[in-house]
Amino acid sequence: MKRSRTIIATVLSLITALLLFNCVKKENYPSPLTGIQIADVAVEPDATAYTINISGNLSRYVVASHIDLETNEEATWIEDINLKQDKKIVFKFEQNLTMKDRTAHVTLSLDGSRDDFDDAGLKVEFNVMQRHNNVFDSLMIDTLKLAWDETTDTLVFRRTLKGIKTEIVYDDVNSKTSWLKVELDGNLAILKAQKNNTGSPRSADVTLFMSSGNVESDSVKISFNVVQDFHVTITPERRNLIVDHSEHTEEIKVESNAKYIVDKDVDWVSCDINPINETTEILALNFAANRTNKNRVGNLIFKVGGIEQARIIVTQRTDPAISITFKDKRESMTFSKSGGVFNLPIKTLTPDYRYSKKQAWLSIGSKQAISDSLYYHEVTVKDFTGDSFERFDTIVFTTYNDTVRFPIMQHKYVYLNEAAHELEKDSNFDLNATAMGDRPVLWSSEHPSIATVDENGKVTALKKGQTRIYATISSNDEYKGYSDFCTVSVFEVPDKVSVRRQAGAYEELNGYVVSECPVSVRNDYSKTIEIESATLYGIRGKRGQSGDYTQELGASSIGSGKSHTFQLQEKLDSIVQPKVVISIKANGKNYTKTVNY
Repeated sequence: MKRSRTIIATVLSLITALLLFNCVKKENYPSPLTGIQIADVAVEPDATAYTINISGNLSRYVVASHIDLETNEEATWIEDINLKQDKKIVFKFEQNLTMKDRTAHVTLSLDGSRDDFDDAGLKVEFNVMQRHNNVFDSLMIDTLKLAWDETTDTLVFRRTLKGIKTEIVYDDVNSKTSWLKVELDGNLAILKAQKNNTGSPRSADVTLFMSSGNVESDSVKISFNVVQDFHVTITPERRNLIVDHSEHTEEIKVESNAKYIVDKDVDWVSCDINPINETTEILALNFAANRTNKNRVGNLIFKVGGIEQARIIVTQRTDPAISITFKDKRESMTFSKSGGVFNLPIKTLTPDYRYSKKQAWLSIGSKQAISDSLYYHEVTVKDFTGDSFERFDTIVFTTYNDTVRFPIMQHKYVYLNEAAHELEKDSNFDLNATAMGDRPVLWSSEHPSIATVDENGKVTALKKGQTRIYATISSNDEYKGYSDFCTVSVFEVPDKVSVRRQAGAYEELNGYVVSECPVSVRNDYSKTIEIESATLYGIRGKRGQSGDYTQELGASSIGSGKSHTFQLQEKLDSIVQPKVVISIKANGKNYTKTVNY
């Protein structure tokens, strides 16, 4: 009973205390966020911690929240915000391994566990931005092209490529060679490639990424495609092929590293490609017969992807056969001393044939075409002079693969010691004849009135003119009738004396001559001549004058091969038909020669 009363008394005391407490007025405290202002913050991509200094301490009743402004969700890349340090807010971050900046909106507020703070709803808000790693920002590239023989290229970045890794993925997953490498040196990415001799283009995807990231994720990286052009090697063993006219097949070995087609611009050759191994083929060229009179030329063009890589120039010659086609089928010709001219017929389909001979006494005219296969040359055999009985030469006609010869012989079987002789009237000289086998000869003159010849070959000049003196074999054998001759020209002394007017003041108008030009006389006779007189004759034509005109020029002795000039004694003044008359004495004989002035 006593214990029950004690319990009741204790409960009443507690109730009384509570009533007294509620009757006392509540006192509020200032908010821990009052007066705190924080500006927006920017940190580096590799920052893992950052401290913001503030003016006071934050109590345990302040909490922080953060929302990623891009996702509108909690910024998971902010690992922690420590509010409990003295006048500091300490952030912990993940490194920014993405390709862009990221920002979180941070809010500091009271946790609501107490209601005795003034400004219970006060908040402090600011943004925290973490920059991205911009090492790759300066390079915007999708495809990098390399020539087939380009082995180095360099990419330049704005920052050192520290902590960067590379990954290369070849398009040809079966590639047995790693033809591309990337070396990093400072802010340079150096691409090193092998020459591409594969016969086709090749490519690889190159990725540069942060070593702390994952190449498969949205990390700091750059990817681009490297394409290397290809180099086709097609090497025919012959680049210039010349074949004959016949229908036949030629084989050419071709080394190549690519599949090709052969285009041709002619229809007289076809080709078949016969592979030997991966890089060698035999090209079989099938030629139709060339029945034209012209070499024909074509091109075999090796193409890869429609682009020419090599070519063979093919020339098919004409039929080389050549022949000489006289109707009587003669195979040679023989001429006597006087020679002659004839047309030599040629038959061939090779118009660019060549021809030759050795001797100067034989000449061949240029080729004259009759048809596509017939030609002729005019051949001249000159007069046979000299101290031999016969001479030979051969005309040779040649195509690229055939030859025909045509021999020519010229003979006289008797020859004289002179072929031509000048002889003064009333003089003589001896001719000598040599006959094959010392056969006898018969002497004769073509014009005995001009010059005669006796049985011993003594020739006597009778009057001016020209004649042939013959020596003819008179033996009764196959050589009878063969002959040689000497052309004898008979002259008189005045024929060897020339008179001409020399240069000077000379004028002729309507037949009237005005002149001061001297007169020259030249002696081409074999002995000295005497000019006993030289006279200029004419007709006076000047007004007030009439009748004959005479002017004596003088006399002179002129040696053989010499000249003498006669000066005019007076000027010719309107003289009509002036003439020079000279009186010549030689060998005790007198001659007169008249020439126009």
